[in-house]
Amino acid sequence: MLHLRSVLLTTLLGACLTPVSWTQQKSMSFSVDWHGPMQGVKDSATNTPITPGDILRPTGGMVGFGAATPDILFTGGVLGLVNYNQCVGSTPGTRCGVEVDAMSYGTDLPIPKDPNSPYRILFSVDEYAFGRQMPGPSIFSEAPVGDICGDIITTFGLPVLPVTPAQAGFHLSMVDGNGLFSQGAAGGFAAPGLGIVEPNIPDSGFPNGPFDKGSHVDALDLGRVSNPDVDSIWFSVDSGFFDPRAGVPNSDTSGAQGVSGADVLERQASGVVRIYAKAADLGLDELGPDTDDLDALILFENGTDGYQPSVKLYDWLPAAGGTDMLLFSVRRGSAIIGKPDSIQGLPICEGDLLGPAPPGLTHQNPGIYISAESMGLSTSRSGGAGDDDTSGADVDPLDGFLDCQPNGIEDAIDIGSGGSPDTNANGIPDECEPPGARFCFCDSTTAPCSNPDVDAGCANSTGAGARLDSTGSSSIYMDNMVLKTTDMPLNKFGMYFLGNGSANAFVADGVRCVGGSWIRRFPAMSTGSTGSFSMGPGMINTIETQWGPGLIAPGTTMYFQSWGRDIKQSPCGSGSNLSNGLAVTFTL
Repeated sequence: MLHLRSVLLTTLLGACLTPVSWTQQKSMSFSVDWHGPMQGVKDSATNTPITPGDILRPTGGMVGFGAATPDILFTGGVLGLVNYNQCVGSTPGTRCGVEVDAMSYGTDLPIPKDPNSPYRILFSVDEYAFGRQMPGPSIFSEAPVGDICGDIITTFGLPVLPVTPAQAGFHLSMVDGNGLFSQGAAGGFAAPGLGIVEPNIPDSGFPNGPFDKGSHVDALDLGRVSNPDVDSIWFSVDSGFFDPRAGVPNSDTSGAQGVSGADVLERQASGVVRIYAKAADLGLDELGPDTDDLDALILFENGTDGYQPSVKLYDWLPAAGGTDMLLFSVRRGSAIIGKPDSIQGLPICEGDLLGPAPPGLTHQNPGIYISAESMGLSTSRSGGAGDDDTSGADVDPLDGFLDCQPNGIEDAIDIGSGGSPDTNANGIPDECEPPGARFCFCDSTTAPCSNPDVDAGCANSTGAGARLDSTGSSSIYMDNMVLKTTDMPLNKFGMYFLGNGSANAFVADGVRCVGGSWIRRFPAMSTGSTGSFSMGPGMINTIETQWGPGLIAPGTTMYFQSWGRDIKQSPCGSGSNLSNGLAVTFTL
């Protein structure tokens, strides 16, 4: 009999995995840490085993639903990591002294002083993060099920610097680790993904097993990618001190390189790797070499060779002097944590975004430019459940990295701020919602006369089955859904029909997938010289004009299918056939 997926699962996964048209002009680069399962997995672009010293990108450069294994953009060998060759092909959880844990291409947005010029921080956290309770998919909702440390998170509504803990802010999960549905308290949230492994439940793998079961985004950059033949790449490497939460030493890549984990390194176009900014330049390693570890890096490089540190807020802006803007976080276990910062006088937390202390102060500890609380992170200094660790970070304008409308606003922010409804909470604004899930395909167990087509209806006289697809959206307000059926016999009559339920019944040369207590058919039309026909936009209006208002409401699921005539010598001899079905759950 007919092999049908669960209607609910089909509708949800189909809606999520159907391509969405996004305005996406920026590249996303990231790394993963040595604890996770990606180490040794071959990348999608070159079949090269991934190491935690590589800079990766989503396969093909595009985040996506159900994304494949990432591509390697730059290997640890390109970055000059001395242990790279011996680490290639090592198994997950191998501590081989090769880990990039912060990076930048030096073109991050110089944070503006104008409150009318909005900016946002993109960041990642590790699997031990708690977050602060807030609406939408967030650290608080996703961390308990291990679905956060592979995500890229975005803030919105940050004020001018310095940002204090009292200015508690919000964030939303924007890019997912694997691009599949999460199990978090937000309820079935989905977002386009990087192609790494989720979930990563704290303490369910390493150190209580050989390695973490899920991935952790470590370094992060969004935007123009450096050409290593002409441009520099800035990064830091993992320290060797003990991680007090994981209960193991860090990878000690710094020791292998002969540098500190708090130094910022520069891989120049010549291939030479030098120290760009020393730990001491940033107010770090006061208790000795490699006692602090720089864990996130945001850098606007002014184009003048070497590091010209900022001496006051906003002097990185051209009109104020044009210094280098270098912000960073420090890793859990760093000696500087808990020491008073030089700007706000607060104990430094691993979630804060810091900058070097302005000169002339009584102590030279880094200053808190953006507090962890303002990014929606948990800190013990504000009575949180614990201290969240900002692992990777970047600063970017609010110009819509994933913006399906497009209206210049990030989809996640559009939804979180109430600008766009998301009725089914799948991370796609309703006005962009893919308009249906194809189902009821004709495999070898369902074909009535050995005429299968596993991606359409049962085969007709063309040798293929009629294929029903949809474009537009499921939005009732937009009313822009279009049905199109292809691969039908030429110049034959057919029609669309719909119902409020699914079915499983052999009809003619195929299978009827539409049923329920309410079934209606649309007027007949010809397949013409292309063997296809379509209907829409304006389908909601047509349905309510013909059969009464109120039949389609947000949350209503309707099932569509097409029927068409065939030649008398059709595969089963009935002279007609049907397409696959389409399940559409309508949104606002």
